[in-house]
Formats: sequence, C-alpha cells, structure tokens
Amino acid sequence: MKPLSQLLVITSVVLVSVGSLTCGRSDTAPTPRVTVAPNLSITVGVKNTTFGTAAPRDFVVAIVGGPAPIALPASDEGPALVSLPPGVTYSATVSGPSGYSAAHGAECSGTIDTNGRSCQITLTEQAVVCDDALWAPVYLRDRLRVLDTCRAVSGVVADVGIESDGDLVMELIPDPQFVAILRPGNKNNPDAHGHLIVEVPCQGPTIEPAPRAACATFSGAKFSVPAVGAHIVAAAHWVEDLNHAAWGELHGARILALPR
Repeated sequence: MKPLSQLLVITSVVLVSVGSLTCGRSDTAPTPRVTVAPNLSITVGVKNTTFGTAAPRDFVVAIVGGPAPIALPASDEGPALVSLPPGVTYSATVSGPSGYSAAHGAECSGTIDTNGRSCQITLTEQAVVCDDALWAPVYLRDRLRVLDTCRAVSGVVADVGIESDGDLVMELIPDPQFVAILRPGNKNNPDAHGHLIVEVPCQGPTIEPAPRAACATFSGAKFSVPAVGAHIVAAAHWVEDLNHAAWGELHGARILALPR
C-alpha cells in the first residue's frame, strides 16, 4: 500500500489597494502587504487494490476560488496548505492516472472562514474489466480457442505496432504473478519471442475485407499506442490462436497504462 499524500505549502499574498493619487502624491499612506495564513488543508490518499501502482505524487490538485486558480502537483510528504482570502467560495478537485475513482470530503468545496477548512480526497483503484465492444469485431473466431472470457494481466510492453488488419498488437512481458498465462506456443513460436500477445481490434485503418467489415460498426474505445517499456494492464478474452502454434493471446483487449 502506498503512503497517503500530499504536498507543498503555498502561500498567496493579498495586496490591499493604495489610495488615489493627487498631484503626484498619495492622499493616504501605502497600506502594507497582508499575508493570509494557510487556511485550506488538502490531503490526498491513494488506495491500490489489484494492479494499481499510483501514488499521491502522480496526481494534481486544482483549486478554483480566490484571486486565481491554483494547480498543485501532489507529493507523498503530507497535506497541502493553501492560503485563500476569507469569504472566498472555492472547490478542490484532482486529476491524474485513469482507473481511479475520487471521493471528495465535505470540506473540498465551500466558503473559507476564520476557522479554516480541511479537504480529504481519496482515490480508489477501480476494477479492470473487459469490454464486450472490443470483442465484438473479432473476426474468424474459429481460429481462437477461448480459455477464459475475461482475464486481466499486467506486464511490460516489449514490442508494439498497428497491423495491416487495423489491430493494435503488442508483445507483453507478463509480471511474475501472471507468467502462467503463457502457453507452449508463446515459447515455441519464434514470432512471439516468449511473450504474451495482446490484440486490440479496430485501432487503425485497413483495406482488408474481413476486418474492415467487422470494424464498420465498431463502438469500442480507441487507445493511444503505448511505448515500448510501458507498464500496462490488459483485460480481454484469453485464447489460444490455433493459426500461430496455439500461442496464448489476450484478444479484444482493453488496455490501461500504469504510472510505473
């Protein structure tokens, strides 16, 4: 379990306006700068349950209210202490890696008062589930022996590209706890290089008749192509591809990038 969050101390300075000028002189003495003491504390916590690797430092807190919006990159050091003028109406939200749901405490929005406010934001990893819309366009299914209708695996991308049929295809090095998902064909077929094959349909253009027809009504997600070395989760039908030495594949996969 990663430590709960956050971050640095931000102190904003409120300037009180100076009186009007007459004949090049001020009719009142300049008012000294007033520093508002920190009056909004924001704590961000992250709950990783299965695949999640995020920490508070992977998220950014945004605060709307006061003289200008504030964006704070989170850290793992403790709560953020922010200064806002009393009486200001504010709200605090968080953004960062996908796959987390955010729960905001009651004092993450409201009006600053003399007692100060304390905002708790908790980010909880969501379950990684399969997407039927990514399995629907899989064509020539008789070549695939289904071993499990939904299996989720994490690992590191060893190779990746868009194939001529429009599929996004990856070779995935499974994390140690998922090595058993490999089939003999993954090791015996030199094209697999001992890696798990992950296929995401309808991610690129194709002129091939079968995949083009299958993708004509595609309603699933489009994913950014992950970089080689990226740590991801893939969830899909686990199958043996009988046309490729019965190697193991996650076919029709939903993919999710992990922060590390």
